[in-house]
Amino acid sequence: MKVRTKLILLLLLLSAIFAAGRYFFQLFENKRMLILLEGDMKDKSFTFDGLMKLKGVSLETLAYDYTYWDEMVTFMQKGDLAWAEANLDEETLKTYQADAIWVYKTDLSQIHFVQSANVASLKELPAPIDAVKDILLKKRFCHFFVNTQAGLMEIRGSTIHPTLDAERVTPPQGYFFCGRLWSKEYIGEFEQLMEGVITINATKQATPDLKTLLKTNTVIFSKELPGLDGKPLAYLYTRIEPKELDSYERFSRYTAVIFIAFLVSVLIFITVSLTVLVNMPLDAISRALKTADPRGLRGLEKNTSEFGDIARLISEFFLQKEELVKEVNDRKSAEERFRQVADAAQEWIWEVDKNGLYVYSSPVVERILGYKPEEIVFKKHFYDFFTPETREDLKKKVFELFTGKNTFKNLLNVNLSRNGNVVFLETSGVPILGQDGNLIGYRGADKDVTARKKAEEEITREKENAQKYIDIAGVVMIIIDAQGKVSLINKKGCELLGYKKEEIIGKDWCDNFIPEDEKDKVRDLSDRMLKGEIEVNEYFENHVLTKNGKSLISWCGIILRDDKGAITGHLSSGEDITERKKAEEQQRLLLKDLEDMNKIMVGRELKMVELKNEINGLNQELGRPAPYKDASLNQTD
Repeated sequence: MKVRTKLILLLLLLSAIFAAGRYFFQLFENKRMLILLEGDMKDKSFTFDGLMKLKGVSLETLAYDYTYWDEMVTFMQKGDLAWAEANLDEETLKTYQADAIWVYKTDLSQIHFVQSANVASLKELPAPIDAVKDILLKKRFCHFFVNTQAGLMEIRGSTIHPTLDAERVTPPQGYFFCGRLWSKEYIGEFEQLMEGVITINATKQATPDLKTLLKTNTVIFSKELPGLDGKPLAYLYTRIEPKELDSYERFSRYTAVIFIAFLVSVLIFITVSLTVLVNMPLDAISRALKTADPRGLRGLEKNTSEFGDIARLISEFFLQKEELVKEVNDRKSAEERFRQVADAAQEWIWEVDKNGLYVYSSPVVERILGYKPEEIVFKKHFYDFFTPETREDLKKKVFELFTGKNTFKNLLNVNLSRNGNVVFLETSGVPILGQDGNLIGYRGADKDVTARKKAEEEITREKENAQKYIDIAGVVMIIIDAQGKVSLINKKGCELLGYKKEEIIGKDWCDNFIPEDEKDKVRDLSDRMLKGEIEVNEYFENHVLTKNGKSLISWCGIILRDDKGAITGHLSSGEDITERKKAEEQQRLLLKDLEDMNKIMVGRELKMVELKNEINGLNQELGRPAPYKDASLNQTD
């Protein structure tokens, strides 16, 4: 088989290898897109759950705080409507973002109601009150959705108890319900925060599979809205078109176009190079050898390359042609192997002199920076590709390594490609020393890590976005990792503790922010959640140490799991109830003082009755009429 035929077959083989590589690369990209879509869907579903919980806190607080309150119990017993109109009015609805409040006695008769203009027709609880009563007698709290004339409404209810009965173990004094209408405006707030479209259906709808969603760059997830019986009353569907997936798809297409262009360029370059550098000299030598006439090599003898040497040797030592042909073949094989290794390498192999001037470059540089080796060798220094803002610092750092003749590895540097794109490279190099130990230059390789850096930047942006979401919350939000350390805290939490975020993140929560006498209780609860013994902690109180003292916080929390279900920490939201607890304690002490005073007054009255009875007896003994007609506790002079 002729050399030209072999070269053609080699080019065809390289083309097939590149085509196969592109095919498997596309399969990998498709799989990666599916993984990204699935992860994005889970992240957005988790974010939506958090938003629902945050926006539901005000309604939950209304149902909780107003139902263990002595004044509410008094109202249930006396029916003081003036008190109800002053404390359960439209201003209360606005404060807690509710649309209706219904209060019922224990016999299920309504004692008070108030509603916004949105639900003016709902004077009665839009649910079977006797069925709700049965639920509350078991759980003390209820949460469900109902369909009303005004639309879908979220209801929260609770039994009414005295202030001192925070655990609600005494018999209910009545029933309290509050509702919030899921209007277009309310749903629109979710849509704005999620940057998507939300629909609510009465029946469960089939959602497309991941491959179908990937084609439309769409994320869809659903949430069940429970009815009074605990079964789904409606289904909430959220449709989001993430900009990240669209950008990633465009980037993938752009990469494919570059890859194909690069493949064509490489094949053309190889074909032309082989034709000019190999085929033409070989043809002349081949004719000379076949005809045994070296005159056809005279033009080639002037060439300074290996082929010129061969031509001169053929002319001068034609009788030794077998040895010369073998040398040519050996040189040809060595060059071909080196070229294949350099072309197939994923890293850019280079060599520079002691001044940083390139004296060798592998062809991979064209894929990374867009320059051909001949445009770089003896024409460019390594620092010529650095971005202007980093050039001087990086140049100084590298030449310090040159001065020390140090080997370096994975030195990150920022470069500009021919088309102006930023390319991140990790550079490794070893010094080349002469026999006298002086530095001749450096030999090394560059690895393109641009994709990895962009992925890291994307992850950083996602974390920043998540931080923004929790920073808008009006309560403390904190994540404790599996080691008991703070891994995330929002702005409200920093304000409460009085420290900057960087002074809190990474510190052990119990060791640094919990009083000594409460550490065991808090750490035990945290450990139980991290072990999975408690999935959701709905209410827990403890003090936290702040920069200015202590605050009492009421917490609710859930455990966090990774994609494999392993527990990674727990998320808790807390509300500062220090001032409220102080007010409750002051009220308790006042009631005790009143009770003590009442005991003193009753004792004084009893003594007066005894004295009057003694006077009446003395007068009777003396034959006089009794001055006091009836000496009793209610007798007046």
